[in-house]
Amino acid sequence: MTGGRKNARRFWTLPSRSSRLLFWHPPAPLLLPAYLIHMKAYMESIKKLFPQYRFRANHHMALHLHEYLRRFGPVHGWWTFPFERLIGMLERIPTNFKIGQLEQTISESFTRAANLRAFVYKTNQCPPAILGCQSIFNRLIDPRTRNTLTSDMMSFTAVERPEVVIWNPMATSEVPLKLQTIVRRYNSNARVDRAQFLTNITIRGLRYTTSTKSFGNSCALLGLPSSDIKVPAVIDSIFKIQASVDTVEILLAVRRYKALRNPCNGSSRFQAVGASIWSSELGDLEIVKPGSVDSHYVSLSFETAGLGAVIAVISLARVSPPVQADDDSDMLDITIALNHLDL
Repeated sequence: MTGGRKNARRFWTLPSRSSRLLFWHPPAPLLLPAYLIHMKAYMESIKKLFPQYRFRANHHMALHLHEYLRRFGPVHGWWTFPFERLIGMLERIPTNFKIGQLEQTISESFTRAANLRAFVYKTNQCPPAILGCQSIFNRLIDPRTRNTLTSDMMSFTAVERPEVVIWNPMATSEVPLKLQTIVRRYNSNARVDRAQFLTNITIRGLRYTTSTKSFGNSCALLGLPSSDIKVPAVIDSIFKIQASVDTVEILLAVRRYKALRNPCNGSSRFQAVGASIWSSELGDLEIVKPGSVDSHYVSLSFETAGLGAVIAVISLARVSPPVQADDDSDMLDITIALNHLDL
């Protein structure tokens, strides 16, 4: 690889590597000097590729983020997304432009919504009639927890509070024969002839839908029980079934993207930006639980020599996996440099 091409590659990959180091959980002391080395290398690449470029204040601030990590902990605990989201919620509260009543209106509306949310979730105190309308209440009072501290904290917990699942026989419909076969294979004791089909589901504060509703929101990374690999899949349907006489369960019917037959030719270079490469062909329909869903992902379809038709997948999870070092990247040089630092 020539020097110019190597500098260009460093320019495009180093910001991505730096971001992944910031969002890596759990944090480690080794990440702090690693982040600083990445950012300094990025600045050097800018000066080599664009000698006339003038740095901005954000470039200077980026060199101090490792100090914030050392003082205040993981970036998820002190970034401003929750405050920005709260400001957006407050701005949408109707005030009728009555000056002097703005603060009281915002305070009362916010308090009422908070009390109503708490009341609906108290299953031992909430009347059954209101509890049965929980899905309607969620659509009315859910503040869309994405980009708030709630969804940030949920991403670090392995156990999510189970949702109260209500079975409504009047809302059920007939299950297609193919789906019946798959559900029966998943749970032989379940009632498979009828189910209550849903268009969306909220998992750890994030909204997922079926592919017919919104393809982007149906793209979900699935965690495998026996591996740390996250497999991209598309949600085909979301439905409730009677798993037993007194048990109702929500299940997802998904199709996974198939793994590459020959992943060795060129796929490793995409790890520099945190991408994984998969075949563009979808597998057979299968059943998974909502707890298997890890995060959303974005993908790009393209063709390349040696791999054919593939998709590049990048996770949209807030928590980044460890950065993998490879011989054809700058991580090897950075690892060597870290060994000479006084940690």
